[in-house]
Amino acid sequence: MKICWDGLEKLQYSNKTKKWYQGTTTFYYIEHCETCHDPFLSQNKNGKHCTNICFANSENNKKQASINGSLNNKPKSEEHKRKISEAKKGTQCEDRNSNYGNYWSEKQKKEQSEKLKGNGLGTKRPEHSLKMYGSGNPNWQGGISYEPYCEVWKDNEYKYSIRDRDSNKCQNPYCNENSDKLCIHHINYNKKDCHPDNLITLCFSCNAKANFDREIWQVLYEKIRNK
Repeated sequence: MKICWDGLEKLQYSNKTKKWYQGTTTFYYIEHCETCHDPFLSQNKNGKHCTNICFANSENNKKQASINGSLNNKPKSEEHKRKISEAKKGTQCEDRNSNYGNYWSEKQKKEQSEKLKGNGLGTKRPEHSLKMYGSGNPNWQGGISYEPYCEVWKDNEYKYSIRDRDSNKCQNPYCNENSDKLCIHHINYNKKDCHPDNLITLCFSCNAKANFDREIWQVLYEKIRNK
């Protein structure tokens, strides 16, 4: 029997509820994967595929990919081309484009190229740029941002289950509601620790704030998850 993510420990089965548990986390027994037909455990009670590979190889996914490819590769009719041409007429005229009719000489292009060289690369304060690079930056964490995530992080159904658990809203009690986009945050900042108790739903803004004063945010989110 397959399990939908790696590293499960202390997994227990309840004869009373007929479900699997790990602490307070519930796992549902899915009789068969729609692709490979093997049974598996999933935190999503409506889970259909045991792995991302099975999802990618599913008939529905292949069918949709075929439809999308057909739409993208479908040749345009002459009538369609004419309508596009009509719609674009006048979009480059002088009253809409300040650069309309302007052509740069090779000399002007070269001068502009030389003028822009080094922009945004710290050429005005090279010493400061070098000082703030890598371990010199106060936010340097030893390069952990380059480390790979755990395997389950590739499973979108797993991440959806975390959002569902958190009622699909940011769990930061001090959230300013500046963003509608939701992210899954690793409370202890260990990208390889994808245990449900180490994951919490945050909006894009709060997730970005969590990169600063990490000790404070970690304590706060640990308290929230332990409630």
